[in-house]
Amino acid sequence: LQKIVVFQFTFFDESIKERAKEIASEFPGVTKVVEVEGEDQLEVRGEFSTFELTKELMKIDESVETIKIVPDGVTEPEVKIQQQDEGKPPTNIQKTSKWPSDVASSSNGRGGQAYEFLGQAIDVAKLAKDMGVGAAKQAKDMGVGAAGKAIGLGMNYYRNKKEKEVKAQLEPKLGAEQRNIWGHLPEAQKRGLFEVEKQKKIRDEEERRKKQAEEIKQRKIREEKMRKQAEEMKQKKIRDEEMRKQAEQMKQKKIREEKMRKQAEEMKEKKIREEEMRKQAEEMKQKKIREEKMKKQAEEMKQKKEEQRRKQAEEMEQRKIRLDKEKRKMMEKDLAIKKEEEKLKIWQEKMKNSGGTTWTGTTGSLWGNLSTQTSAWMGLQTGETSASAQASASTQNQGLTQRRKEESRGVDKKGKNRQ
Repeated sequence: LQKIVVFQFTFFDESIKERAKEIASEFPGVTKVVEVEGEDQLEVRGEFSTFELTKELMKIDESVETIKIVPDGVTEPEVKIQQQDEGKPPTNIQKTSKWPSDVASSSNGRGGQAYEFLGQAIDVAKLAKDMGVGAAKQAKDMGVGAAGKAIGLGMNYYRNKKEKEVKAQLEPKLGAEQRNIWGHLPEAQKRGLFEVEKQKKIRDEEERRKKQAEEIKQRKIREEKMRKQAEEMKQKKIRDEEMRKQAEQMKQKKIREEKMRKQAEEMKEKKIREEEMRKQAEEMKQKKIREEKMKKQAEEMKQKKEEQRRKQAEEMEQRKIRLDKEKRKMMEKDLAIKKEEEKLKIWQEKMKNSGGTTWTGTTGSLWGNLSTQTSAWMGLQTGETSASAQASASTQNQGLTQRRKEESRGVDKKGKNRQ
């Protein structure tokens, strides 16, 4: 049986739409898939298992619901209730049905259409039964309700038809039989044999219509309630999604803050390292300055030492020159002394020959002076003489020379006197 099934989605975004259309289009027996604009609904047509398709759609959205199942080409009847006074039963109830053909053509046509709709309603009930335990409530509200209404309409049409046929068959027979008893019947019975039954049928029809209107009202209330629940679920999902997004944003914010904190910590550590490196560089610089200073000091000390060594060398050279000069002087003095000794010896010989006695003291003093000069000269050669020693030696030499001159002059005078 070709049918139309409408699925209601709670959160019907673009990704779910495309996925749902793809699943429904590929499902076996589906001939057409149409999206109901602005209602978050998907209309599926064809001959297929509603329960299995619902299970497939629930894989992408667990809140999907089957809100309508009708045979393809037939829609539900609409019942319009006119305004009524408060406290009175509804009156002038009009039935309008959107049947495929005109239901007001004839009584036989209406009955046939009712039976046709009855069969379709039974098929709808079977389809509703196939939906399973999860869709039992919707099947009861929609499928079974539609089947009950269809059965009521069909039975009503069939009963009216049979009543007319029976009445047509019975009236000729009853006419002859009732002619004799017509005068004995009460006035109520004279209005017709089926008047009481007719009033009963009218009351039953009004009661049925009232029940039908109440059922429609309750169904609309249930549908409104379900719609509100679906809307609440949708809003709840939206709120949950917003809360999830907010939680995700908070999580991302915390991650960013943690990342920024780590970056700040790294920057702090980097600054500390840079400060340490700067201090180390400063220390190295100061160390280099100290080393350079020490190097300069060492260079200055080296230069001073070299200058001292140079000065000492110059002093030694000057000292050596002085010693050489002193040595030459001493050698000259030795030569002079030797000459004096020679002269003294000659004089002594002369004195011996002349018989003089004063030569001994003079000779001793001469030998004393000679020994003093000799020791001074030896001190100069060993490098142990000083300025005072040299001065005393020079003074003694001068005194010795002076005495020698005086003695030589005295000797010459004595010799002259003796002569």
